[in-house]
Amino acid sequence: MPTRQSRIERIVSNLEIVILSGPWTVDAISSRLTTACGKKAIPSWIRPFTINLISTFASIPGLIEIREQIDQDDQVKSWIKTQKSVRKLRITGLPRVMLPLKEMFRSISLPEILSPNELAQWMELSNDELDWFADTHSWERNRDREGSRHYRYRWLRRANRAPRLLEIPKSGLRSIQRRILHEILDPSSSTRISCVARIGQFDRIPSRLSFNGADEKGKRNVQSLR
Repeated sequence: MPTRQSRIERIVSNLEIVILSGPWTVDAISSRLTTACGKKAIPSWIRPFTINLISTFASIPGLIEIREQIDQDDQVKSWIKTQKSVRKLRITGLPRVMLPLKEMFRSISLPEILSPNELAQWMELSNDELDWFADTHSWERNRDREGSRHYRYRWLRRANRAPRLLEIPKSGLRSIQRRILHEILDPSSSTRISCVARIGQFDRIPSRLSFNGADEKGKRNVQSLR
């Protein structure tokens, strides 16, 4: 059974999906939120929150900015706390839309990928194959048969030390990882985003993970994919 905090986090995540899944206008966002939250008892916060959101961001912001707006609105937070079930939010049927490139990345030669279908085309996969590689059915964790997984798992015995689990990507996943590395993240190219140089930009993301000191680790991980 989900804890109270995990339930609230999932509701907030679903609200973010609803807000970003379509045109960036007051009427469009309000309509999506109304549909998702239920038309029988339309929350009073929807319209004021949406107007404030549009007045604050003329163009589509990122997830961090959306979460900050939710966190600053007492009415929205109070409504979230009263929701006993995540399933009451109707998010099925919404178009799956990706955010456009941030202004800071517009000058960099990056692929413009705005939907899962475009992502599948860029990776030269079918939509079903993309879902499989994204592990949308949690087969990597729940299936015992290695053929359904994208990793091979091997235990490495070490003298006088605890054994180490090796997670080895199979050829299909490895080729996708290499393509993302060389066409988007490759630090050897001035027209790409260096995942090492940009690591500090993740400091703003609220997370339990620490990215401090990740520079050398990032370099090692990049080298291992080449």
